[in-house]
Amino acid sequence: MAFLEIKNISKKFGDSIVLNDLSIKIEKGDFFSFLGPSGCGKTTLLRIIAGLEFPDAGQIILDGVDITNLSPQKRNTGIVFQNYALFPHMTVFENIAYGLKIKKIPSTEINKQVGDVLEKVRLIYKKDQNISLLSGGEQQRVSLARAIVMQPQLILFDEPLSNLDYSLRIEARNEIKRLQNEIGITSIYVTHDQSEALSLSDKIAVLQNGIAAQIGTSKEIYFKPANKFVAEFVGHYNLFDKESSAELFKYPITDNEIAAVLPEHLSIHKTTELSRVIIKDILFAGSFVEYILDHKEVIFRVISTTSDKAFTIGENVAVAATRENIQTII
Repeated sequence: MAFLEIKNISKKFGDSIVLNDLSIKIEKGDFFSFLGPSGCGKTTLLRIIAGLEFPDAGQIILDGVDITNLSPQKRNTGIVFQNYALFPHMTVFENIAYGLKIKKIPSTEINKQVGDVLEKVRLIYKKDQNISLLSGGEQQRVSLARAIVMQPQLILFDEPLSNLDYSLRIEARNEIKRLQNEIGITSIYVTHDQSEALSLSDKIAVLQNGIAAQIGTSKEIYFKPANKFVAEFVGHYNLFDKESSAELFKYPITDNEIAAVLPEHLSIHKTTELSRVIIKDILFAGSFVEYILDHKEVIFRVISTTSDKAFTIGENVAVAATRENIQTII
């Protein structure tokens, strides 16, 4: 039996179906992400697991116990919110200790438990600082520490990095993964950011209109997308119809199929022939160069890690991909 079972969960708001008979199994110790665009149902599903929403149908089974109708206080789960939900008038120590004090844990034990967690999140030297004096990344770590100190069976992350700038987001992402590996608490992470989900997760459920379009490891989701939606949303695949696939790659597909190729699996070359592939733009991004190409008004992308080829905007070029890097999807 899986540690957490999401069984046939459905939820509507008015006439809008947010979750549609959704079932997912999560193993103990896994870092599992719900990934998808706005409106796909991922946050509603997280709130149902937390007890902040209740499903219209289905069950949530945690470690063999049906918690579907329990209040949040009766579920042994912790949650890290998008806005951190910290008390601005309290110190770091007081914020982390708050839940333990509510449970009437003895002060000596509180001091020990909070101290241990502060060491884990590397904030022991700031335990007496007011929350308002911390950076966004430090506040995010306090929010995580407050959840960990309660020793939950399950930690839920509600897009916790969305309020941070890029450099802090990378730092906080690495910190979350380090702590999860060290502590081993089963974690569920909600995000619309593909790079976050791919780098953090043991498994990912890609949600689309209230259903799971695909469930798998990061590599399975990225390299073997189940359908067009997953290919476009996660890998930003280039998609080619029958005519383009035959003309560009000599790769045969039927009228109902699509040839999908990752931007980094395409290469461009200079040519003296009329290929009808035109460079529309060239974007330098430091570690790679992105070429925006046009083939008969179909726009697609090539990502190259080398910038030594002197291509120019408006140039006619040839494009290539190996057969093993072309996937046929429906």
